[in-house]
Amino acid sequence: IERNLILQMGTRDQGIIIEGVVQPVANITIRNNIFATNGTGYAPAVLAGDGGPVSNLRIVNNTMVAMKGPTEYAIWLFANDNGVIIKNNGIFEHGNSKVPYIRVDGAASGLDIGFNSISKSDGLAPAGGAYPNDLWMVDAQFVNLAGQDFHLKPVSPLINAGSFLSMVSDDFDGLARPVGAMHDIGAFEFTDLDAGLA
Repeated sequence: IERNLILQMGTRDQGIIIEGVVQPVANITIRNNIFATNGTGYAPAVLAGDGGPVSNLRIVNNTMVAMKGPTEYAIWLFANDNGVIIKNNGIFEHGNSKVPYIRVDGAASGLDIGFNSISKSDGLAPAGGAYPNDLWMVDAQFVNLAGQDFHLKPVSPLINAGSFLSMVSDDFDGLARPVGAMHDIGAFEFTDLDAGLA
């Protein structure tokens, strides 16, 4: 599932739901998508494992933005999910002092979470704290947040801050990754075109 602009209408609206009701449900990659919600409460971009386990799920290099201010978690994993990778996602306005930016219920196993960026306009960190190598409470420096242009400015801390992922060889625009030493965080890789140099 890649290169989609997913507009969530409001609270109680999910971006992608992966249910494990009929098994097996496995080997799903969600990469280089933009999730933009108008919700102000429950509005996860990805919900996985409701109804049964999901295996080998990769949620990588997406941009997940709550457009109307802080909302709840960006990703919700259920019990018995296993082999889940969540890396290099640019997450804005998800999580609050009582709710983490990723909710993990029950005995999910084999989780590899980190190298995500967390930005909040209110300065209040999500519950649970950061995962390894997260960019915690930084300004992502999107080109035009209000205009929904989530390309990165030249000063963005997300540039070269991700983990190298062989499963992500390009970005939302189809441009090759990585441009620099490492992958950029989010759906867009910063290029000379973004800098106005080309």
